[in-house]
Amino acid sequence: MTIAADQPRVSPPLVTLTLATVGATVVATLFGTGVSLAASAAGVETGLLAGSATVLGVVFGLVVLAASGPKPPVSFAMVWVAASTVRAGAALGVGVWFYLMFTPEQVAFWGTLLLGAAAALAADVLVVVPRMRASGTDAGSERKQC
Repeated sequence: MTIAADQPRVSPPLVTLTLATVGATVVATLFGTGVSLAASAAGVETGLLAGSATVLGVVFGLVVLAASGPKPPVSFAMVWVAASTVRAGAALGVGVWFYLMFTPEQVAFWGTLLLGAAAALAADVLVVVPRMRASGTDAGSERKQC
């Protein structure tokens, strides 16, 4: 059995994660805004509000991840799930606040927000999972030998 102090540490890939999640969110928001403009009378401000809510959610999640520092792989996975939960909750909370404050077109706003949040989650998984796999321990090979 490996003691936590003996395990390698996984540090959050903050720069890569920031570029990937914010970039994916912006691209998805622009796509959602374009579809909204073509399909309904929603204005550009609807897409800007949804994109802003999603990007703010991403920032809150990155703050949680940055505050955690390097951790063993299992602990890092738990912190990553917590940061993803904070990101989703913050995006939803800011989205509700924007929706109540500015009353944008309903379907276009929530569709664009959902599209941006899904893109941020996909980018998050594509960046973090390979980092965790690369820093894995030999615990799996020890179990096979037993």
